[in-house]
Amino acid sequence: MHLPNRPFSYRETPEDLAALRSLLENHAIPFLGKKLPSQRHILNLACGRSDETGLLADLFADPFGETQFTGIDIRAAELDEASARWSAQNQSSSKLRANFLNLDASKLPLLKEIPSPTHLAFFRHQNFWNGPQLWTSLFDHALHQLDPEGLLIITSYFDKEHLLALSAMESLGAHLLTTVRNPQSRPVIQTEGKSVDRHLAVFALNPRPGTQRIIVPSR
Repeated sequence: MHLPNRPFSYRETPEDLAALRSLLENHAIPFLGKKLPSQRHILNLACGRSDETGLLADLFADPFGETQFTGIDIRAAELDEASARWSAQNQSSSKLRANFLNLDASKLPLLKEIPSPTHLAFFRHQNFWNGPQLWTSLFDHALHQLDPEGLLIITSYFDKEHLLALSAMESLGAHLLTTVRNPQSRPVIQTEGKSVDRHLAVFALNPRPGTQRIIVPSR
């Protein structure tokens, strides 16, 4: 298990991550492609503090291969915190190589610093309604970076925003494998209808064998 190098900034974070772990174990891991290589790349877009770094590495890395984790964001302070928290994972004894880069995800196709392909693209708390065109572009770039056996996963704070993001992904040709409401989502008291990782959705470039197409619910 990949443990942080320093405590999280908020006392609620470990509980939130435990709920997210359960959600991913039950609703995302089953869709991992059988032909994924042992050397994998996880791309966390608009990652902020990237508190979920260790969790994603635990669940999506191959135990016999090295995992390269890239977090990108334009907020330097959050990236510094992420780098400090997970820097211990870059020791020679670890198979996780974590890098946090101050880069603009809207320019993803031009960023030579980002390894390709991506085996897991992750957007935690996507912010679709604060710029639909921008977020549609981010989703599109991530899909083009994705390995055919890989997954693109989003989580959302709000019900309506989640539906908007699902519709955008569908318009880009992504295959929705599942979308679920998180029963352990922690309400954000200051904002009505907002809760941590309230919804999760899992996408792939192609349908998985034995799965049926999911129709995006009407907005």
